Amino acid sequence: MRHYLVLCFFCLQMIQSVYAQPVLNHPVWVERFYKAWGDRFFWMGSDANAAELRAALIEVLQVSDREGVLQKPYHLEHLVELPSTKASTDSMTLDRLFTDAALSALMDHRRGFNRKNPMEFDAVSSVTRKKEEEWVVNALLGAGDAVSLIRLFGSLEPIMPTYRILRQRYAAQANPDTLRILKETMNLFRWIDHFRFDRFIVIDRSTAELFLYEHDTVRMQMRVVLGKEETPTPTFAAWAESAILYPYWYVPASIFYKECIGQIIRNRRWLDWNRMEVVDGAGGVIDPRSVDWPSYRKGGFPYTLRQRTGCDNSLGIFKIDIQTPFSVYLHDTNNRGVFVRKHRYLSHGCIRLENPIGLGQALLGDRLDVARLRACLTDQKPDRVFFSSPLPVFLLDEL
Repeated sequence: MRHYLVLCFFCLQMIQSVYAQPVLNHPVWVERFYKAWGDRFFWMGSDANAAELRAALIEVLQVSDREGVLQKPYHLEHLVELPSTKASTDSMTLDRLFTDAALSALMDHRRGFNRKNPMEFDAVSSVTRKKEEEWVVNALLGAGDAVSLIRLFGSLEPIMPTYRILRQRYAAQANPDTLRILKETMNLFRWIDHFRFDRFIVIDRSTAELFLYEHDTVRMQMRVVLGKEETPTPTFAAWAESAILYPYWYVPASIFYKECIGQIIRNRRWLDWNRMEVVDGAGGVIDPRSVDWPSYRKGGFPYTLRQRTGCDNSLGIFKIDIQTPFSVYLHDTNNRGVFVRKHRYLSHGCIRLENPIGLGQALLGDRLDVARLRACLTDQKPDRVFFSSPLPVFLLDEL
């Protein structure tokens, strides 16, 4: 019994200690801030400016939820109690607590969601992560009065029309489930917006639609076809550097074994009917009559099937390569009737475009030979055209 009481006493002491000294969300950022600031008070001065600065931050934190920001613990209960506890509390500890709250809130307002990255692949965030950490410290260092601090937080709100519509809906909504979905969507747009890209593509997996944004405005919107239930299109944030006019389609191994080899074994003419070639690792064309097809029914096929170029190619006449590990890309299609369907989850994972030539014109301008594409030529050599700068492509859920 005595040991039990001793254990309870120590547990209580630990709980009180944790409550009395909140854990900082970003201790490294806080140390970096005070190294630049010279280990002086930023918030805890005795003048009116410091009091106004503290009050401004508390006000921002209190309304963050109404702004749709997914919140970290901002130590608000400790900061609000400051006037009555200041005399008995280490002032520098409190100063650091204010700084940690400000840095946390700034980053949440800037890049939205504070949770595990929802994408299956993200090649975009890593490019800016170090710059973001430098930005948040420098931004707070430059906001040493209440007006500057409020102006700084205000500058972080996205100006995209889509976001503003979401915010209006959020402000007028009372249903908790709808509010949660709206908040998560708003935070995704905050995250996209904080990169400050001049041009980018967003694909909404929940509605099978694509949006091309330029300077925060939707320049183009179109329907797309996405992966079916057994081969869903993955979510990602990735880069596209080029488009290919008259692309080949290299049949993935998974499709080859599941859908192709049985057809070939039953009738070799299937290759001609589908304009398929057999190519080796160096790209050389192999005579299909020299291949012992039945021996590769279950695996070990040393070659690749390649569909010749043209309007009847499965990728159509236009393709945008995306740098992901999933072998998915944006492309035209030889089956255009599917875009009238409401349910457009039919592909093996790639993104089929309703208006590929229009998207190509928007991205490449005069460098896209539209007449050549519309001529629907056959057996053309693929032509790669690079964008003026890498294009961010986001494929997300529930926008």
